[in-house]
Amino acid sequence: MAEKISWTAVMASAKVVLAGSPKPSNREIEELKRDLDEIVPTARRQVESYTGLEVPPGAVDYRVLSREGWLEANLDSYRYLISKLANRSVANLELPGADVVSGIGLGVVMGWMATRVLGQYDLLLQNGADNQSGSLYFVAPNIIEVERRFGFQKKQFRHWVALHELTHRAQFEGVPWFKSYFTSLVDEMLDASQVSSSEVLDSLGRGLKRFVSGEKVLGEMGVAGLFVSERQRNIMEKTTSLMSIAEGHGDWVMDRAATGTIPEAWQFSKTLGQRRSSPQGAARFMQSILGLEAKMNQYARGERFIEEVERLAPGSSHLVWTSPESIPTTMEFMDVNGWLQRMGAAQAHTG
Repeated sequence: MAEKISWTAVMASAKVVLAGSPKPSNREIEELKRDLDEIVPTARRQVESYTGLEVPPGAVDYRVLSREGWLEANLDSYRYLISKLANRSVANLELPGADVVSGIGLGVVMGWMATRVLGQYDLLLQNGADNQSGSLYFVAPNIIEVERRFGFQKKQFRHWVALHELTHRAQFEGVPWFKSYFTSLVDEMLDASQVSSSEVLDSLGRGLKRFVSGEKVLGEMGVAGLFVSERQRNIMEKTTSLMSIAEGHGDWVMDRAATGTIPEAWQFSKTLGQRRSSPQGAARFMQSILGLEAKMNQYARGERFIEEVERLAPGSSHLVWTSPESIPTTMEFMDVNGWLQRMGAAQAHTG
């Protein structure tokens, strides 16, 4: 991505993407806000009780946003990350109009994402404080549209979405090391973003050797995996493992933490899971170019890992939050008993 981006072009192209999106009425939005005022405190207690992760006391900071509001909130984070990348860059190649072209491309991607996101926990990385609380966003038009399309019971679905985002809040604010570790991985990736031509050639050489020996050439990173250095690959593997656990744990909690309140949770999970795995038209194209299918598979892997931990050693899933080293490795996602033994879980068995 270009080091300089026209943020005006980003917002303009994103709004073109959003132009045809259906919009709920003010009455529907106000109803959603009233429901969330009741739901969020309850969901917070349920998440903390179910996971054992205790967030520092204080009201939950959350906002109900339009799609445009979600865009504006996330542009702050994008500006911050891209400015950090530019500051670390050793290259200074500028092509006429590159800022606008890059801005249009980013805007199209963000505009599409703005039509899909239901909720988000925003780390507010641009504030630069490790002890800074994040913020929860609920994208009103998307929540209301999904409820209408699938005939979901509104309060149950809103509660279900809130559980997922509040689980992320509990992870980042209730696990002492989690946020600093995540941000350190982001910084490491930015530091490693400048790859020399020799590193690219080395990576291609390794890929060719694997091809000649009959090994699988493309891994989870797809074609991009051929062009990353070993350092980048290691950082990406750590980040993928961390996010697989974070998202998998979030999905695991949202389906179980409030079954008495949300009897339709499993139906929500099944319906939206089918929607994500069988995209049509533009959704299929965007998921393909953004690599979202691979990401969803990684997150499903995280949920399966948590489920298997709880099956083999009930109550042991909390061990993933012991330290950065407690996050399972790529191999341990396929060898849960090995991870349990490494973590010293007393009840590990193979039944």
